[in-house]
Amino acid sequence: MGVADDINNTSGITGVQKRGNKWAANIVVKGRFCWLGSYKNIEDAVKIRKEAEKHVETGDFTEWFKNYPFDGRKRPNNTSGVTGIQKIGNNWVAQIRIEGNNYWLGSYKNIEDATKIRKEAEEHLKTGDFTEWFSSTRKRVNNTSGITGVQKIRNSWWAQIGVKGKNYWLGSYKNKDDAVKIRKEAEKHVETGDFIEWFENFSGGRKRR
Repeated sequence: MGVADDINNTSGITGVQKRGNKWAANIVVKGRFCWLGSYKNIEDAVKIRKEAEKHVETGDFTEWFKNYPFDGRKRPNNTSGVTGIQKIGNNWVAQIRIEGNNYWLGSYKNIEDATKIRKEAEEHLKTGDFTEWFSSTRKRVNNTSGITGVQKIRNSWWAQIGVKGKNYWLGSYKNKDDAVKIRKEAEKHVETGDFIEWFENFSGGRKRR
């Protein structure tokens, strides 16, 4: 578990945040941001978060997460009716999960654009060149900030980075400058080759605060 658990937490419960009129649940496991669904009430969000924690403790989280009806199938309380598309605030968020890894496909003003990029991702998954496509796509998806890896979701700025096909969550911030700063710092550690070590220390440090 890590940085996404404790930044801008709006519920007092680790990994549970209020997004619009719903409660979003998530968990970070070994640097991977795992979305657990969006729910109408806090009790359901807390319940699934606790269930996920138990599977992390027992060591079978990956298998449990893969078989649970999240992003790769039919997400609980999907707000669009389209797999991998969810409305958060005034934006439509697109993503896809492959072999336990969650890939962020961008935040869009309308559902059509979000659905288009999701379908495009599915096609590249079928043709076997998804990783190459995703690497180039990260540079052009709508990020609402002008900065790669920084998106505005409702009233917060989300920062993340993709490294070797894996998506690493860098936190949710009240202002854009903080999100950009952490993204730039992450990029430097990717260049120097010590990103994984830096990310583990970064995540652990935020969690202990």
